[in-house]
Amino acid sequence: PRKTSKATAVILRVTTKGKGSFGRFAAYPVGGADLGTTSASVSEKGKRSSVIAADIGDDGQIALASSAATKATIEIIGFVKGKR
Repeated sequence: PRKTSKATAVILRVTTKGKGSFGRFAAYPVGGADLGTTSASVSEKGKRSSVIAADIGDDGQIALASSAATKATIEIIGFVKGKR
């Protein structure tokens, strides 16, 4: 949005390409913690795409983590507006 301070989350298209093992991909607010939840899956072989919502943390940033080796492509496709 024009005023990013009004955004509380981002909507992401996550495409993962696994490299031999199944795993999880997580997006969470910077300043928060990776709680072990799965935002998107990493397949053992091939690509997998997911659309996820990720809360925005400190300075409007999100953190990304994967439990398996993967090549990930992240695209911001929208914002969620709200009050913090």
